[in-house]
Amino acid sequence: MVKRLGKRLISEALSDFGRQRPLYEEYGLKLTALFRELLAQNGIGFQTIEQRAKTVESLREKLGRPGKAYRSGLDDITDLCGLRIITYTLAEVSRVCELIQHEFTVVPGHSVDRGALLGPSEFGYRSRYFVVQVASSRSNLAEWKRFAKLRAEVQVRTVLEHAWAAIDHSLRYKRAADVPREQMRSLFRLSALLELADESFDRLKQQQAALKGEAQQRLADRSDTTLELNSVSYSVYAQSAPVLRELMDVALAAGLKDSAVEYGREYGELDSGTQSALITVASTQGIRTIHDLDLVLRQEKELAAPYFGQLVKEAPGHWSVSPDFVALFCLLRRDPNISKAQLVGLGWHGEVADRVIRVGAAHRTKVVDGQ
Repeated sequence: MVKRLGKRLISEALSDFGRQRPLYEEYGLKLTALFRELLAQNGIGFQTIEQRAKTVESLREKLGRPGKAYRSGLDDITDLCGLRIITYTLAEVSRVCELIQHEFTVVPGHSVDRGALLGPSEFGYRSRYFVVQVASSRSNLAEWKRFAKLRAEVQVRTVLEHAWAAIDHSLRYKRAADVPREQMRSLFRLSALLELADESFDRLKQQQAALKGEAQQRLADRSDTTLELNSVSYSVYAQSAPVLRELMDVALAAGLKDSAVEYGREYGELDSGTQSALITVASTQGIRTIHDLDLVLRQEKELAAPYFGQLVKEAPGHWSVSPDFVALFCLLRRDPNISKAQLVGLGWHGEVADRVIRVGAAHRTKVVDGQ
């Protein structure tokens, strides 16, 4: 027979937690900031990190739940602070789990891989759980001492596992035995599709890494002129292309501002949309390879200074650019067919699109006239 807490002990536990809850809220925020830093340092991608401190009402319901034994009140509850780290791929889940085990003290007996508990013919909720405390190497630091004895539950799952958890919660089916026979086949199929999609995303990430490695090798061979221009090959090219750095120098000398300095971030954090726009515009101009793009940008470098100067004159103090954005400006300068609608479709503000098209057309006329 399971012995439950009496009303008096539950009331004391709730009162105790009510006083401590602000500390747990702060603990969750502190852990979230730490995880963001650790994930960035280790190059681990993630979609989001969610955190919360349990509410007093939620704790009341948990302590009074039938079939559960909480003999010591709050000491038995491991999820008074909770975090959920949502990644894109299963490989990233594995790396986050390794990071947790390396950076935190994992409380024995409370960590579980829900997916591993499912049989080969079962569907259901998949997530990795850890109950952690701050490791002594960190808890001795002044800013962490207040949290040294607190525990937190950390869940790690992919975006698709998170989607399944949301569906599972919505349907309220905890076990296969709960499911009406009419819905069983549909749920099996959906679960299988989500697991297959997770595995496929992992393979796509591996393939992308292989493509980057191939692009690096082919770009190192300067005689290779056939490397297709796409997001993978361009990202490799942009890391070391001399002409991009030279164009950026010309732009800064003309009065354009460096977006990395303006926003305090790396270029890569800012430019995925710009790179996509650049590739789209290049395609409309018949630029199909990295070699073709490099040749065009080298030609544009000789014409860039007065063009950038005119852009600054049109809107002084309004241009913050990256190497990718500067390269895109150069492609737009040489394109007489670019329209405002196209640029707006690429995410540009209408007034900015008008200005760039007008300055580009005026500069092309000067070049043709030999001015």
